Amino acid sequence: MALDEALMILSDLPVLRVYPSRFEGVIIGRFQKLEDEIYYKTCIEDGIEVVRRISGGGSVFKVPNGEINYSLIFPLKDFPIFLDVKKVYMLILSRIKKALESMFDDVKISIYPGSSDLVINNQKISGNAQARKYNKVLVHGTVLISINKDRMFRYIKMPREKYLARGFSHPEDFVTDLVTHSRRRYKVETICDNFIKFFDRWLNLSIYYDSLTAEEKSLVCKLVQSKYSNPEWLFNRRYAINIHR
Repeated sequence: MALDEALMILSDLPVLRVYPSRFEGVIIGRFQKLEDEIYYKTCIEDGIEVVRRISGGGSVFKVPNGEINYSLIFPLKDFPIFLDVKKVYMLILSRIKKALESMFDDVKISIYPGSSDLVINNQKISGNAQARKYNKVLVHGTVLISINKDRMFRYIKMPREKYLARGFSHPEDFVTDLVTHSRRRYKVETICDNFIKFFDRWLNLSIYYDSLTAEEKSLVCKLVQSKYSNPEWLFNRRYAINIHR
């Protein structure tokens, strides 16, 4: 999460990050009340890290090697189309849908109406969120490849009205993963590579793999220490920090 914000601050070019999760953890949305969304005491007892992100949306349980994550950052001056929140979701979710269906061609994936979710039979396989800061737009999200629902719902709370609204009787039915519905099997790294190729063709950009600069690494460390590991930020109390380039 700190890296996404650091790249928003420092990068003047469009940025795409695609990567698998390597550790278990819980990420909550910018405006969520922690106690309403997760079993925080259980997270602490089990040594599960909890982080608040700068974008909206709901809570996420990170699954090691069971999901892929992406982050897209665009300078708004160069991409004014991304000023429209709903249009951003439709453009990017449509691209993710095509990328997934090109590999999992035996699965029908849909954009759930009025949401930022990708679903299979109304069951969520991908959640996505946005943030607008520093004259940039950040869109990031997760695609569930293979999950352990018992493990997920040990830490994540699911509001009753949320799963009932989609016609489910139990919170576990609200989410699913690709391997449950598809006969196709891929390494997460292969799915990540396919994502990159699809976004490259869509944006008509050349793929350029880069590493973090010393300035970016320094800012990431500063954000982690002063913000993302700060209880004031996590518990959504009054919080302010000045970041200088």
